[in-house]
Amino acid sequence: MLYQVFQPHPQLAPYVRFFWSLEADVAPGEEFVHRSMADGCVEMVFHYRSAFDEITANERIEASPLASIQAQSTRPRRFVTGHSFGIFGIYLYPFAIPRLFSYPASDFSNISPDLGSIFGAEAALLDEQMLSAPNNLRRVGVANDFLLAKLRTSRRERSTVHRAVHAVIDAKGNINVANLAREHSLSTRQFERKFKEFAGLPPKLYSRIIRF
Repeated sequence: MLYQVFQPHPQLAPYVRFFWSLEADVAPGEEFVHRSMADGCVEMVFHYRSAFDEITANERIEASPLASIQAQSTRPRRFVTGHSFGIFGIYLYPFAIPRLFSYPASDFSNISPDLGSIFGAEAALLDEQMLSAPNNLRRVGVANDFLLAKLRTSRRERSTVHRAVHAVIDAKGNINVANLAREHSLSTRQFERKFKEFAGLPPKLYSRIIRF
């Protein structure tokens, strides 16, 4: 198994934690099961070699898209494949969704839409470039180009609430929400509403997931 991490373009560093890739060979007749945990961040995931199926809570098998957004979540999930695979991921802070894609982060919580439903025709070109790239360094270039274009055309300014999300992550969830609200000169209710828009989850729940 080969796991690699790549740094984003410096202009994307406020929104992208890192890029990553995972490759593994699966012997004939065997299965590889991936378990994802509750997570406070967001991933754009591209399966460029084989695909995974999801094992649902009632043990049903459902096909997963080759390219999707795995958003901030409050529950674990299981995925399985019987083939050798390669995955490329873009690990984003949750406030990248409103800043780069112009959606509230809360619209994506606990869902994993395919990229076509979010970006339309743009997604088809992005998928083709990712799936046909000769190596992961080229995929890093494709990812940087796509996200930099989104950053240049975004009409939404970065909210100061992103600092609160960062503070929760940096403190590993051990932080007082009421103090954060005061630091942003907001009432607790106002802060919770703004935090959920940019982190996708209420601040107390988000803090618990980060601690976990």
